[in-house]
Amino acid sequence: MKAAFLYVLFVMAACLYVTPLSASEEVFFKAILPVEPPKITEEKVIFNIDLLIKNLPKEYWVHYNNSVNMLVVEFFNIDMKHKDLYIRGTDLIKNPEVLNLESNTALTKKSAEIRFSLPKKWHTEATAISDSILRLQIWKYIEVSPQIKKKKPNIILIAALICSGLCLASIGTTLIFRSYSD
Repeated sequence: MKAAFLYVLFVMAACLYVTPLSASEEVFFKAILPVEPPKITEEKVIFNIDLLIKNLPKEYWVHYNNSVNMLVVEFFNIDMKHKDLYIRGTDLIKNPEVLNLESNTALTKKSAEIRFSLPKKWHTEATAISDSILRLQIWKYIEVSPQIKKKKPNIILIAALICSGLCLASIGTTLIFRSYSD
């Protein structure tokens, strides 16, 4: 009985000891890089942007905050470190910032957010490409402008112009022949 109790106590202590170690791994936000030039299809414009993060957490949440026009990438149970943030090669996302916050939804009461300014009507999707790259795909549907109807030529106007031209030509030839006959 004592052995079973000590075994359960040992397993609980080991679990409690392992959890803070995995949660305390240093997560470092390195850079923001565009993957390729934007793709333009018939219906949308697509940007692919990589976030380079050392020890990228497996769980993250990407959402758009409409009230402040911010794209937010949120991680739970971590503190994120970073150096000066800058964005190379794209003007789509601006003003990057990293915030370490207290969170009631995280087990360790810690969360980190990466925030960017992003204009409205853009859609996002995120995919972990490797242990250190989170790829954001940002796209916008192209608004199709209404087609302007071309004016059809007025057949009556064209016929009237042709008839008046023929009349003038016949009058001119008549006058020329009269002057030769006199």
